[in-house]
Amino acid sequence: MAITYINRVTGATNNLVYLETSDSTATATAAGYITRQTPTITLLNDGVWTWETNDCIMLSASDGLSWCSINSTFTTIAAFSGVGAGDVTFTAPVVSGNLPSFSGTAGNIADSGIAATNVMTKNSVNQMAAGAAVLADKGIGTVTTGAVTINKQAGVITGTFTTAAAGTTTVTFNNSEIASTSVILVSLMGGTNAVPGVQLSCAYTSAGVATLTVTNNNVAGTALSGTLIIGFVVL
Repeated sequence: MAITYINRVTGATNNLVYLETSDSTATATAAGYITRQTPTITLLNDGVWTWETNDCIMLSASDGLSWCSINSTFTTIAAFSGVGAGDVTFTAPVVSGNLPSFSGTAGNIADSGIAATNVMTKNSVNQMAAGAAVLADKGIGTVTTGAVTINKQAGVITGTFTTAAAGTTTVTFNNSEIASTSVILVSLMGGTNAVPGVQLSCAYTSAGVATLTVTNNNVAGTALSGTLIIGFVVL
């Protein structure tokens, strides 16, 4: 494949050249391409072609258009806008007020379908619309031999406790979301235990580990006697 057309648009400085090739942009802008195409250019021009240092070249290649310049030795052209320069192009109409998104790997832009008014902003007060909700990544787990593992931001822990009155039971809570700066919230959601006075706390132990403490504050001195269903959130 080769250059198929070349023409200079005459102007005050004679610096606009239209160049067509059946090669790709990458091939046409490779080092030495213009030199290798000299015989073809001479034939198309019906004589020797003279390049100018200030030539601005509109390259029409097999994969699209690019604006190019030529080097000082007139051997190679380089794209500074268009396909060969990786310019961003729009692949579809963009709705006013919607956020654009990259489409594919060529730097193309398309409509994301997401209105900018529906995006939360940093360092600002954001109010949820009626019927909207924030959903955390949730999981469940059961306490076994004093430990439970749930690698989620939120979830439910179930365990059977027989903690004596005024006593505590600790559970090793393994969760990859837990860091030294985490806020760990726990709350009693239910269970088969009918003894009142259950107190819960959860404190950071190490990266990915916290200690869940169940305290029995029952004033009648009764031990816990059933399951506790505990909800948690790691922020």
